[in-house]
Amino acid sequence: MPYIPNHKDPASTTHPCTMYNMGGGALIYKEYHTVHGQDASYVAKEFFKTQSAVKHLGDGVKIPTVNLNHKKLSRIIKEAVLKKFREVEIYHKDGAEWKLKKKGSPGNFQGFEDILFPDGAAQSSTATMGVRITARKEGHLGMGIAIVDTSSARSFKIAEMVEHTKLWNLESAILQHGVRECFIHIDSNAIYEREKALALFDRCCVQYKECKAQQFKTDNIRFFNSTLALS
Repeated sequence: MPYIPNHKDPASTTHPCTMYNMGGGALIYKEYHTVHGQDASYVAKEFFKTQSAVKHLGDGVKIPTVNLNHKKLSRIIKEAVLKKFREVEIYHKDGAEWKLKKKGSPGNFQGFEDILFPDGAAQSSTATMGVRITARKEGHLGMGIAIVDTSSARSFKIAEMVEHTKLWNLESAILQHGVRECFIHIDSNAIYEREKALALFDRCCVQYKECKAQQFKTDNIRFFNSTLALS
């Protein structure tokens, strides 16, 4: 069994589920994948329904490991991305390094369309959203949103609006556009709305990631304009 070098479990509980492609060889005729550490325990619990699937392998410190054949890999990716709303990454060996080859998430699963929809029947709408919320003097909230539809529609929408403290517009945008993944920043003057927003994401089954304000700079608009000019 190949050893995954320098494998470390991330501190975040919402990290991508990471898999490694082990290929084949003289004694292994079929390609297979492995998961390790926290991901191995997660896969064993959620998909094998038993921790006996976990093997502790490696030189020195033993690393929890689960082997996946192609059939099991396909089922896990389908359920992890579409039902459990997890991000999934697959790494391939390139010389002495492991490099990211495929990546999919609830809001952008183009990398796994061949596995998720072998018959070509993708979901009608699957979108990723970026949101920034700030407070205004009048007692209302200011909200800027960008929505990228990664399904067959391939659309990009942006808007800026006044938002109610109950976040009705945000919820409406999520439901109307089939949002499955959101990157959000809430300014410090609107921090009291944070719990409401996170509860909304959980209620609508949206995977979210809290981002820094620097990632929402208006300077990025010039790159957007350049992209439109080339399209």
